[in-house]
Amino acid sequence: MKPSYSEIASSFDLWQKYIDDTITSKEKFDAISHADRVALIVETFGPYPDPVPTVDEVLAKTHVWNGMHRWAVIGGSITLTTDQLRPLLEEAYDPADPNWEAMVDAE
Repeated sequence: MKPSYSEIASSFDLWQKYIDDTITSKEKFDAISHADRVALIVETFGPYPDPVPTVDEVLAKTHVWNGMHRWAVIGGSITLTTDQLRPLLEEAYDPADPNWEAMVDAE
């Protein structure tokens, strides 16, 4: 499985392998913010080739009844209102990473 843009932007080794092997030191890599590294990838290669779910699509997928959402967590699930869940999803949303919703820490 190929790494996401976010994973590449987080790893010096992946960055050198897939994007730019001219950045030869971790210090130079770290001098560029994660957001700027993702933006560079998107600018160079276009949007991530896999569909990236939107916050609204995730909310529709987790909706169970009457404005409530069931969200899987380790050992089971929790139920949240839309007002509780939306800010968590919006904070985690990364349009360049199709796996962004896995970054939500519901604990």
